[in-house]
Amino acid sequence: MGALSVTVNPKYQAPFAPLLPGVDVGRLNDHEGLKTLIVENTCAVIVEPIQGEGGINGANVNWLRALRQRCDEVGAVLIYDEVQCGIFRTGTLWAHSAFPIDCHPDIVTMAKPLANGYPIGAVLLRDTVSETMTAGTHGTTFGGSPLACAIGYHVLERLASRDSITKIAETSEYLAGRLEQLPKWFPDILQTNIRGRGLIRGLGFQRAGDPGRVVSMARERGVFVLTGGADAVRLVPSLNVGKEEVDLAVDVLESCIGAL
Repeated sequence: MGALSVTVNPKYQAPFAPLLPGVDVGRLNDHEGLKTLIVENTCAVIVEPIQGEGGINGANVNWLRALRQRCDEVGAVLIYDEVQCGIFRTGTLWAHSAFPIDCHPDIVTMAKPLANGYPIGAVLLRDTVSETMTAGTHGTTFGGSPLACAIGYHVLERLASRDSITKIAETSEYLAGRLEQLPKWFPDILQTNIRGRGLIRGLGFQRAGDPGRVVSMARERGVFVLTGGADAVRLVPSLNVGKEEVDLAVDVLESCIGAL
């Protein structure tokens, strides 16, 4: 119920209403709104360093720094939701790993990718947060399963290897190069910039209805992509994806966009 309460997607919330009260929603990279959104009685702030379902929009480093400072001013805990953008999806362990330390959070959440899809959930806590908790304070059905933890350990060990990190970096660069050609070929359909980093990418469209049509056409042609927000197609391939699969996916996307 807590996670549902802090999402802004009504299709997920509606079946479980009423949800937790006292949740205010801000806008990513909105500097001016921080002081009115985060006030003295704010308990915590949760943000995705790169939004997933929100449209693959990345948080600006300067905004995250201001967010960190504002949380410190009022004593609020800063939480980064890295369920989708973490665990090497951007090429580093966390999406925020590449940011200066004064942008770092108090808590990091993680789940599905940690055990390669096997049910698991976990949080990382600063000492200042963890010292307030005792055994059993944070209970979760899939959090401490011996099998899930063993799988999670194996996944992290594999992904953290030099070979895996190098391959992710190479494939990410190749995917970016392929995607960057599409706005040049379809300037009347696509937005100019490719969103995201590493292997979490978004194609922005100028018309809100086009992403859904592209997702449907791509599925019929054997490629599974997702919508992101109101105006983007989201690409979050497996971390072991190869250049051949990248070529297939981008070729299919090109054909779908051309058919709009």
